[in-house]
Amino acid sequence: IDVTAYVATDLDGVYKKQGYNHPRGDFDKSLNGICHRAVKDFKGEIHPVFGYLSSSETVSGYDARHNTFIGTYGNEFYPRSLVRNRMENNTCDSEKACFALQSKITLHPGEEKEIVYVCGYESEYEKISENLKKYLTPEKANSAKEEVLKYFNDCTSDVTVNTPDENINNVTNNWL
Repeated sequence: IDVTAYVATDLDGVYKKQGYNHPRGDFDKSLNGICHRAVKDFKGEIHPVFGYLSSSETVSGYDARHNTFIGTYGNEFYPRSLVRNRMENNTCDSEKACFALQSKITLHPGEEKEIVYVCGYESEYEKISENLKKYLTPEKANSAKEEVLKYFNDCTSDVTVNTPDENINNVTNNWL
């Protein structure tokens, strides 16, 4: 089975077909994923930023350039790389960035497998490895998810709305 993860990004700002986008990205073996470097203006100062997507599975193909993965006339529902069933393993240099990773997985009858993808944005390259150590296994990712769910449940559990309309009660008490 070919498993593909794709993340669109505005790391490089709003895309202008005839504009000058400035990210540089490529596959980074040490991260087992794609890392893009760009610069951003924060309160009048220019700072480097790093966007990344890493996988818990060995990556067999990747695309770092949006126009290569999506294709000139493709879209996110029918990206060219998936229609053609191959990634181009390309870099991105001053073009529209994206993150697309593909892994080849073999499953035996009845076998299940969890794959973890960690996507993030850091101001320092070194912090990426720290994040991957924290989250890039199914156990660590599920534990982090449970922590987040508990945090939001703790934040919202003290608020209860009781109205004559059960639908409003359900939405307000369980979803908002």
